[in-house]
Amino acid sequence: MRSLLAFAALVVCVTTVACDDDEPTGPTLAPLDFTASLSGNAVRPNAVTTSATGTASLTATTGTSDIYDPGSNNFTTITYSVTVNGLSGPATFVELRGPADTGSVGALILALTITSAQTSGAIAAGSFTSTANPQVSGDSLVALLLTRNAYISVRTSANPLGEIRGQVIAP
Repeated sequence: MRSLLAFAALVVCVTTVACDDDEPTGPTLAPLDFTASLSGNAVRPNAVTTSATGTASLTATTGTSDIYDPGSNNFTTITYSVTVNGLSGPATFVELRGPADTGSVGALILALTITSAQTSGAIAAGSFTSTANPQVSGDSLVALLLTRNAYISVRTSANPLGEIRGQVIAP
């Protein structure tokens, strides 16, 4: 009987020690963050000679939450911002395009909302839950972003095919 009690006490102690942590036991869900560095050298089919540069950030979440859950049946929300420095003039079009690698030109996925006519500073920001391309759902857009097959392009009057461009990557 004594050995049975000792064994039970040992099981309780081991179980308590083994389960006494605050570490999550499953995968941690978080938003998916992406960035793009924009330059004239990245424009395709022909690079553009310009000193203009820019950055873009995109964040994917599921539904109205602050996380991205690939197993969720809720819609995907993409929030974005684009900041530039030294454009030749105000942006006439800011767009997300793909599928395309760094050497290709992709189809329009979505025109991004221009929020400023500045040639330097934040020029586009917003969020969306669907694309302008019926072939690209929210889930397939996330797949394009994760595989570096989408890019941001900024057009100006001086460069109507794009003054700066940057491939979207996961940091």
